[in-house]
Amino acid sequence: MTAHRRPPHVSLRLGHRHVAGKGFAHSRWNDIYHLSMSASWPALIAGYLLAFITINLVFTGLYLLDPLAVTGARPPNALEVFFFSIEVFGTVSFGGFLPGSPYGHALASFEILCGIVSYAFVTGMTFARFTRPKAELVFARNPVIARQDGRLMLITRVANRRHNYLTDVQAKLWIIANEVRDGRVVSRRFHRARLVRDDNPVLLLSWLLYHVIDEDSLLANFTEGDCAARDVSFAYIVSGHDESFAQEIHAHHMYHHSEVRWHHAFVETVQEVAPGEVQVDFSKFHDTEPLASEAAA
Repeated sequence: MTAHRRPPHVSLRLGHRHVAGKGFAHSRWNDIYHLSMSASWPALIAGYLLAFITINLVFTGLYLLDPLAVTGARPPNALEVFFFSIEVFGTVSFGGFLPGSPYGHALASFEILCGIVSYAFVTGMTFARFTRPKAELVFARNPVIARQDGRLMLITRVANRRHNYLTDVQAKLWIIANEVRDGRVVSRRFHRARLVRDDNPVLLLSWLLYHVIDEDSLLANFTEGDCAARDVSFAYIVSGHDESFAQEIHAHHMYHHSEVRWHHAFVETVQEVAPGEVQVDFSKFHDTEPLASEAAA
């Protein structure tokens, strides 16, 4: 009987939900590039160190198979052979010990080749991570639903933490909700929602994103209870051209319906302190305040 390898489970987080997948056999070790790019910096550095020590321990064991593989003024011990392996792997030599047999020379040559290849890999991967474009956009902690200009709106705001120029900025909003039939959840749907303004020529500091809740909106006539019943979430995607790095950047943020503050407004953060001089107080960026008139209504 042939034993079948069970495909590993894959778990991703989408907003407040964990999405697990199974059925595809995929080993992360078969995709070293993705593993290296997606790992955290501490995990990646720890991986480098672990691989470095493991490789040199393996070569140390191979050198010790031949008592004449490494020679010097005196026979080296195991620790000295280990450090000799590190020197060969790094293509440096301090003159203390040398390969002493054809086997030792062949093994040292192969280790030098492994060292050159590994350092090229580490250098390339580190460079790829450092040069990967990363958006420093921050989204307000809680979106709000309130009336503005006589219309009910879902509002959030986004800011550029780098305080540099982002040009040709585009924003998208998706409303994600359960599809319910006969009191039973049959699927989870993604609905594209219109923003009052979905582009911005220059995003320097902050930007308010408005979605009008009218008859064309999925949220039309929704209450907080309706949002909870259909487990509504809101996905914002913002992209633009970073002038400092001359690269396209992308950022996304997911809100759960429980994070929305109904009948609230954002605290004002922009002040004109002098003619032609505007100041933004980012200490109030996440702050909201209740609208007494709407709450009473």
